[in-house]
Amino acid sequence: MSDTELNFVEDEPSGNSEEIQISREDVIGILEKKVPSSRISIISKNASKSFLQFCSEFNHIDAAGGIVNKAGTGNFLMILRNGVWDFPKGKMDEGEVPAATAIREVQEECGINGLKIVKPLKTTYHGYMFKGYPTIKRTFWFLMECEGHKTPIGQLEEGITQVEWVSKEKVEALLKDGYGSLKDLWAEFNSFYQDTP
Repeated sequence: MSDTELNFVEDEPSGNSEEIQISREDVIGILEKKVPSSRISIISKNASKSFLQFCSEFNHIDAAGGIVNKAGTGNFLMILRNGVWDFPKGKMDEGEVPAATAIREVQEECGINGLKIVKPLKTTYHGYMFKGYPTIKRTFWFLMECEGHKTPIGQLEEGITQVEWVSKEKVEALLKDGYGSLKDLWAEFNSFYQDTP
């Protein structure tokens, strides 16, 4: 699917708007096309209900990951996965809680240890095709700190070819051509954590 942002918002219909019903296939078609605007708003009287109804039409995957700060350095962990810069994350195992998934996945994908959760961050949703089916991935994000000293190594079987500790400024540069949901996550992180070294 394209990197189109889909927003569910509540608003009273204006005089020139009309209510239309669209199918899951219609929405997928919109998301798969490169549209001039990278944002589409679904306006309804109950945005939460509309979002849940929309999600019920897709396969679901839960995942967790982290924005990982290397203790005392002001550097953050970034991975190059399938040619796109990303933060480490991965799928939750059955019965696993998000925080445990986040720690496990960062360790597995980056080969590091000495991780601790500092604080939960926002949850993101990402739509994509998985094994031929439209899928919604819900990712629980955490601010994490790494006190370990191992050199990170990418998990090649997950398509991770580079792992680097980078400055805040470089994170922004690497995310420039990345996923919209990660840009939003990073922007929110920066708005709340200006004092992170």
